[in-house]
Amino acid sequence: MNSTASVPGRTLPRLWFHGLVCEDPAQSAATLARLGVSRLVHGRSASDVFATRAAGLEPWVCLGALSVPREDTHLHCRSLDGEPRYWFGSGCPSNPEVRKLLLERVREAAGWGAAGILLDGIRFASPYEGPDTLLTCTCRWCHAAAADHGISLGRVATALREARDRLAGATDAEAGVLAAGLTAPFDTLAYLSGSELLLQWLRFRSAIIADAIAEVRAVIDAAAPGTSLGAYVFTPSLAPLVGQDYRLLEANLDVVAPMVYRLGDGPACLAPEIRGLAGLARSIGPELREATALRLLGLSAGGRPGIQEGPELAVDAVAIEVRRARARLRCRAELVPVLWLDDPSVASAVAASLQGAPEGISFFPTGDQREQRLAQVAAYFEQCRLSP
Repeated sequence: MNSTASVPGRTLPRLWFHGLVCEDPAQSAATLARLGVSRLVHGRSASDVFATRAAGLEPWVCLGALSVPREDTHLHCRSLDGEPRYWFGSGCPSNPEVRKLLLERVREAAGWGAAGILLDGIRFASPYEGPDTLLTCTCRWCHAAAADHGISLGRVATALREARDRLAGATDAEAGVLAAGLTAPFDTLAYLSGSELLLQWLRFRSAIIADAIAEVRAVIDAAAPGTSLGAYVFTPSLAPLVGQDYRLLEANLDVVAPMVYRLGDGPACLAPEIRGLAGLARSIGPELREATALRLLGLSAGGRPGIQEGPELAVDAVAIEVRRARARLRCRAELVPVLWLDDPSVASAVAASLQGAPEGISFFPTGDQREQRLAQVAAYFEQCRLSP
């Protein structure tokens, strides 16, 4: 299972893994290979890349795209009120110094001989970071970049302030009407299209991130021709909010890897991101505002919210998001959804992912028993391989 495997009526995707299953890198690589993993995202040096390849795995390197020191506030995004906002260790994607640091990291990593480089955090702030951070950035570099794209960021910022204040004072009755009226993504699109300035804000974010990735692509092609480029991205329901337009990104990416985390409590995890989005309407009861946010994202079914009791989404959300990702791509880039290995229903999440016909499935671990959990996945794939 070290490559895409064909079975009657279906094609099984490659398996990717982010990190190690134990402290010993050599032993970890051997275990991963035995369990069917073919691509390993690990390594911060040329020697790490060499060791991964020596173990028979294809080495990929992950880079924090917009990483800047917390103390360098001149690199941070700015809120609608002009305050610096630091999120996911990142600076403003429009800031030339932040972009320069990104390209320096890419140029260094391109010399390590990895098969590919994956960008992490190549985005603007998400709902998880809270309303004031989500509604960034208004720094002078963003104003200049927006003007280059024919957008007046001053007018957009005014519209965002008005929308923020209107949502903050919304009533339960208003939210109930909204939740009842938005039952499909097309409804949401029609709703948003009434605010051209809001759409300009979303388009601006997407243009800046696409520009940054195009610069990275040019550096890789010059420094290490043949090296692949991928990115960890948000799921299709959330990606437009953080500046990740799949069709724009695909022009310069070989791998698009949506992080489809139905569980967890951090950036990109579906439930906390939905709660963060719902937090824009903080005067509304939490259950109603989460239901409304789910409808805005098209993650409700049969009139019932997809959020279960507790901080999780149903496994069906994984299938919905991977199918959406497949529909948004033109098949130039490989689709490789990333699943949380510690999900108690990880095999079911894998089965749900297969509904989107991905070229690969990647696993991100955070807890213990990594080998045992990955063995569950390997057993599921063996069952698929043997099924008639």
